[in-house]
Amino acid sequence: MADWSDIQVAHNALNNPFTSGADLSAIAQTQPSLWPGVAAHPNAFPELLSQLGQFGDPAVQAALASRGATAQSGTGNYDLTQSVVPRLLPTARVWSPQRVSLWDDR
Repeated sequence: MADWSDIQVAHNALNNPFTSGADLSAIAQTQPSLWPGVAAHPNAFPELLSQLGQFGDPAVQAALASRGATAQSGTGNYDLTQSVVPRLLPTARVWSPQRVSLWDDR
C-alpha cells in the first residue's frame, strides 16, 4: 500500500492511468490539494466525483467539466457518458487457420 500522505507519491499516482478508483479515493482523503487531479483521472468513479463536486471547489468543477461531467446542483449526479464509456475499438480481423498441406493437392 502506498503512502498517500507523501504528496509526491500521490502526485505520481495521478499521472498513472492505471491507478485504481480505490487509490484515488484514498488520495482524495489524504491530499485535498490534489482533488482537481483526482476529479480529472479517468478511473475516478461516479460516487467519488459526486463527493468532490459537492465542495464547490472551482478547480474541481473545472476538472469535472473538462471530462464531460455536469453537476446537478446539490445532488452530486453526473452525466459521465462522454468520459467513462469506453470507446469502441475498430473491429479486429479474426485470424482463422486455413487448411495447409505440405504437399500440393492441386
